[in-house]
Amino acid sequence: MLISCSKCKRMLLTENFRKHKTSRKSGFFSWCRSCEHASFQTDDYRAKRNAYHRQERLDGRHNPERDRRNSLNARRRFPEKQRARRELRRALDAGELFRPISCQFCGEAPVPAKDGRSTLQAHHEDYAKPLEVIWLCIACHALERRARGTKCAEQ
Repeated sequence: MLISCSKCKRMLLTENFRKHKTSRKSGFFSWCRSCEHASFQTDDYRAKRNAYHRQERLDGRHNPERDRRNSLNARRRFPEKQRARRELRRALDAGELFRPISCQFCGEAPVPAKDGRSTLQAHHEDYAKPLEVIWLCIACHALERRARGTKCAEQ
């Protein structure tokens, strides 16, 4: 089935759109994945996101204790993820595995964090194979999680 992207106006197959569970008649988002990904890369999007999080902290919605509790619960609920992440971290520290320079999905080299660390994230397709990862930028990793219908802690 073909759907028109409301951003780039191209007619694309439905596999190029994320599924929308509730409000869209077609069952898909109105922007294709590539337009959506491009929108995450803009300075305007980043400025809005940063303003939202800044306001969240000012309003008291940011709750470090709740965040710690949720993180601990997620670690307890998904021990296989913890094991895979721990083995990956050890392999990186030992030099057995190296973090690439660019995202394996979009091919772009992300801007490093303020402290100089890479912002590429490891994505596990199978936690039973902890060293088989896909290195993704933050935006591509978020798109991958949304495409799978999972949240960060449940991924």
